Amino acid sequence: MSKKVVRLVLVAILVIIIAVLILPRVFKTAPEEAMEKPSANRGRPMEVRGLILKPQLFQEKIFSTGTLQAFEEVELKIETSGRITGIYFSEGQFVNEGKLLLKVNDSELQAQLKKTELRKEILSDKEYRQRMLLTKNATSKEVYDAALNELNSVNADIELLKAQIEKTELRAPFDGIIGLRYVSVGAFINSATKVALFQRLDQIKVDFSIPERYFSNIKVGNNFSFTLQGSERKYLAKIYAIQPKVDVETRTLQLRGIINNSRRELPPGAFVKIEFELTNTPNALLVPSIAVVPDISGHKIFIYRNGKVIPTTVDIGARNESNVQILSGALPGDTVIVSGIVNMRPNASVTISKVE
Repeated sequence: MSKKVVRLVLVAILVIIIAVLILPRVFKTAPEEAMEKPSANRGRPMEVRGLILKPQLFQEKIFSTGTLQAFEEVELKIETSGRITGIYFSEGQFVNEGKLLLKVNDSELQAQLKKTELRKEILSDKEYRQRMLLTKNATSKEVYDAALNELNSVNADIELLKAQIEKTELRAPFDGIIGLRYVSVGAFINSATKVALFQRLDQIKVDFSIPERYFSNIKVGNNFSFTLQGSERKYLAKIYAIQPKVDVETRTLQLRGIINNSRRELPPGAFVKIEFELTNTPNALLVPSIAVVPDISGHKIFIYRNGKVIPTTVDIGARNESNVQILSGALPGDTVIVSGIVNMRPNASVTISKVE
């Protein structure tokens, strides 16, 4: 073997020895440092936020969504068919009950009525003559009865024609506001043709639902508030009807409120956010919902005492969107831990970084 080859082999062996001795130390440096940090922090108490329990006003509320409805609403339609001869309203107009809104051609009916009224005059004279003759025993009772029946029959025909003529007129069913018009003069319409939407808007209904568990808390006459979409203004309404049956699919109870709308500020069909206040408790102990942990025995919270975490079983009451009422198990002045709950262990050492 030549000297050059021997030299290369020795260099290679030397490189391998150096790699075996040095590389493990290089790659172990980072993990060892990572292991040293937890050991350094292992004895340090965890920092948490605390809440000192104080008696305060608690309002139990229900939040829901609903829809505004007109107090009365109908689609205006005429009872007969024919060609429109007159429209007597403007879109958006307020009209009183009974006002003539639309007229359909009734010329044929009017002609029949005139003809029948002329016939009535003839039969009325005939009945009168037969009645006079009957008083003088100059005619029989049967002849007079026949004349009277003819007169009564023509009177019935007149009433029928007047009823048919009345059906050619569309009148306002109540005081209200007419919406957009869907027909024009000269158009042929029938009983299925929609003329316009007609609404009573001096009062507005508010339809919404709540979970069935609140059934016993709701009474007719209870007040509630709502806001329109995109507005912070609160409107106060009153419940005036409760659906006696729970919806089996949604397990909710349908409620209907009412509110004055004389200024016409509330449009039917609008989406609203409902806020219903159930109870007011003046001296309640409240904790954030995240501070209450369910367990086998019920619910517990973690109380800070002398630098330690003390798990405490509590009875809870009502809740709102952010807080839970504590009925028993904690006292005013106790400091409840409200952060780091997931990693909390009994009797663990903690420090309070912030008190709320």
